[in-house]
Amino acid sequence: MKSASISLISTVMIFFISCGPSAEEKMVAEKRKIDSITVATENATKLKIETQHAYEDSIQLAIGQKDKYEQFLSEYKGDLAAAEDRLSTIKGFQFLRSASTREDQIRNQTIVIDNLERQIRELQKSVRIVEQNIEYYQNEKRKYQ
Repeated sequence: MKSASISLISTVMIFFISCGPSAEEKMVAEKRKIDSITVATENATKLKIETQHAYEDSIQLAIGQKDKYEQFLSEYKGDLAAAEDRLSTIKGFQFLRSASTREDQIRNQTIVIDNLERQIRELQKSVRIVEQNIEYYQNEKRKYQ
């Protein structure tokens, strides 16, 4: 009976030992794990670089837009100065001009000035918004460095 139980215990132990993964299977599993980590790391790095490029593109587009707005702003300010000079001239005395014509000219020139001032305010607001966008994009880009 003793030899039968030893034999049974030996068989059970051999069975449990043989059920586990072999050294080759363990190496394959470890290689699969390392490969998976490598692919995940490469994908994360690629995504990080792509995100940085996307933010840099957004920054460059916003800077170009800001430059255009500032150019228009400069032109409108020049137009405003010219319109104000014209208004001063209109308000002055002009030979053979009636009072009603003078008032019409002043009213029309005032409308031109008001429109230019409104456009200047809108452009200044747009410049501020674009500057905020640039700052946002720069802050977001820093997160991926």
